[in-house]
Amino acid sequence: MNSEIHLLTFVIDTREKLNQLLIDPAIKYRYNNVKVDTSFIPAGARASKTLNKYFYSCGCGTGGKFVITSLLAAISALAVTHSWTVKNAGLLILVCFLSGLLGKAVGLTYAKYKWKKMVKKLIQLSSSGNGM
Repeated sequence: MNSEIHLLTFVIDTREKLNQLLIDPAIKYRYNNVKVDTSFIPAGARASKTLNKYFYSCGCGTGGKFVITSLLAAISALAVTHSWTVKNAGLLILVCFLSGLLGKAVGLTYAKYKWKKMVKKLIQLSSSGNGM
């Protein structure tokens, strides 16, 4: 059995491919990387790095920050009130879990917003002739 991993790159070298990024969400699952051709848009290398950062974001970083923040807040509240019980410990775990889910959703939403904003900016650059 051959276990080679094929890395596929979606190369953006036309305005149509930029539009395809907006209308075809399955690109994320068919390609491992997005690359903006520098002959199409001069700042392509920097744009590629930023596009990949937001396009393949999973929200885990934001989720982790939410969990740590809620954990510190909950432990502080329990320490101040001196109410260390099994019930409160269970609530602490539940609050941390829910805040992690909320953080992940916030992270994914933010990444999608930034990604769409960047693709629209690249479309503007390509249509104005600045990127060609």
